[in-house]
Amino acid sequence: MARAQERYRKGLTSFLDVLTAQNFLYAAPSNLSQAEGNPLTDRISLYKALGGGWDATEIRCHGHPKIIP
Repeated sequence: MARAQERYRKGLTSFLDVLTAQNFLYAAPSNLSQAEGNPLTDRISLYKALGGGWDATEIRCHGHPKIIP
């Protein structure tokens, strides 16, 4: 961002470039945390898609399990 501001002060670029640099700078931490979380949510989605997380022989009825033989 400092480079964009310096170029603006020298008249080499428009203020829009400074704003764009600020936008990238402030969005970077959010993008990083989202990217770090994606593999975890992807694993959970894959696990659920493959049938994980529940037992097909057990059905809950009014909070009590009923076992199907």
